[in-house]
Amino acid sequence: MKKPNKLQRGDTIATISPSWGCAGTPRVIWQYKLGCERLKKLGLNVIAAPNSMKGTAYLDQNPQARAEDINWAFENKDVKAIISNIGGNDSARLFPYLSKNIIKNNPKIFCGYSDVMSLHLFCYRLGLMTFYGDNLLTTIAENPRWHPYSEYWFK
Repeated sequence: MKKPNKLQRGDTIATISPSWGCAGTPRVIWQYKLGCERLKKLGLNVIAAPNSMKGTAYLDQNPQARAEDINWAFENKDVKAIISNIGGNDSARLFPYLSKNIIKNNPKIFCGYSDVMSLHLFCYRLGLMTFYGDNLLTTIAENPRWHPYSEYWFK
């Protein structure tokens, strides 16, 4: 198993929407920004993958765009970790568009849970260690605060 490097202050995390695109909708954008601010307080930079904030309808209709975000995040040398915005029920549609070579040859921290599990298994079959852990919206951006237990183990 290839183990990714530990995050350092100043490292960049890419957010992706592999399962459900709600992070880019008007009713949820505040929560996305809250999660990003909480990661920034840990000394991390946060960037959204190019398609990840295009909303529920677009991402539902474009599984290839969601897969492109994953490939982009793994291939991007500035990105040291990848975190899912939220789970859902649709990541299985991404497999035909994922690049095994890009993902396998660029091990980095990959974190998320729920439907994201299928992507963990995809990475596992490529020999990569991943983290079944926090999603941005449903753990880190919980209101009124990130639960201390979850924050501790994320760190």
